[in-house]
Amino acid sequence: MHSLIAESGQLHLGLTLDTGATFASFYVESNELAVQLLQSMATPQGEPQLLLHGASGSGKTHLMHAYCQILANAGRRVAYLPLRELCDRDPDAVLPGLETLHSVCIDELDVVLSEAHWETALFDLLNRLRESGARLLLAAQCNPVHEHTVMPDLASRFGWGPVVQLRLLRDEPLERALRHRADALGLTLADASVAYIRTRGPRLTSELFRFLAQLDEASLAEQRALTVPFIRRLLARGALDGREADN
Repeated sequence: MHSLIAESGQLHLGLTLDTGATFASFYVESNELAVQLLQSMATPQGEPQLLLHGASGSGKTHLMHAYCQILANAGRRVAYLPLRELCDRDPDAVLPGLETLHSVCIDELDVVLSEAHWETALFDLLNRLRESGARLLLAAQCNPVHEHTVMPDLASRFGWGPVVQLRLLRDEPLERALRHRADALGLTLADASVAYIRTRGPRLTSELFRFLAQLDEASLAEQRALTVPFIRRLLARGALDGREADN
């Protein structure tokens, strides 16, 4: 199974959380409410259910991984299910028993909506989670509360908790996010390097942060400062190949 279950701080079932995806490394500007709700959700006083939606690159997966790591480090049992990897499987083999965990995180919800078998299984799971008291974190690009579903009652259940839209960062906020992540990685970026990355580098935060991590690795390997020529060479050799769609 491609899902992840964390128990007593140990990760199982062959999927690794992005250890760099923490609440501290997430640049919160314009998305403060989502972070506040998620941090609260990791406590006994938090909401039992939360739905995040937003465009690719807005930070949904980053925040899900941050939430999972908080719980795993506290010894809580949590499941993370990226549905893009699981949608070809039988949901009856993926979803049973999750109500026994502390939290269930379902990412990329969009890919299974309109699939009757998956919708039925999700409907049953949401009912079981509500009955057991387990926490549920959902993420999708479009707001599934307003999407057409085969089961109309499923859409209403997606709205059982707060529904929060994540905002993409543009221009000056994106530059501030770039500097924030560089500081978190311990990278020294001159103003000229920041300006070059802003004009020539990726425009989505997920791709931008992945590129910064690659810069960090390359500068350590070659013992080079992050000058504009060095950054230009890394971009020219296709450092962004294989990037994922979200963060």
